[in-house]
Amino acid sequence: MARADKITQTQKVIETFSDFLTNFDKSPMTDDLGRVTNESSIKTRVKNLILTNLGERPFNSSIGSNVVKSLFEPYTSFTADDIKEAIKHTLKYNEPAIEVLNVDVIGDANQNSVRVNIVFYIINNPTAISIDVILKRVR
Repeated sequence: MARADKITQTQKVIETFSDFLTNFDKSPMTDDLGRVTNESSIKTRVKNLILTNLGERPFNSSIGSNVVKSLFEPYTSFTADDIKEAIKHTLKYNEPAIEVLNVDVIGDANQNSVRVNIVFYIINNPTAISIDVILKRVR
């Protein structure tokens, strides 16, 4: 039988950011909407901001980026720079919880897609986080 003073205490993880799952699945334990927290929540928000077109959200037309319009242009270094700057601008003004460190844009002519790698850190957390987003043209 273990004594109470011999058991090590584990620190509770503080949930700073929280969002619903994007597919609105239920949590199997509580039968409520499932949710993601902290790093996963921020990654989901970043990806949603990039994939949302400007003017697509009702009543808030300033949220989103114009990355999709660049996908229909021939891929050049200028197109890559346009995508990179659009992503940086979108994240700077629409996601105040992060600080973007680097954005890499790599085009793939064979797949008609662009791979974007974003490296950022969450404010008050010095650990760098990386996310990859594949952008494809949809007709």
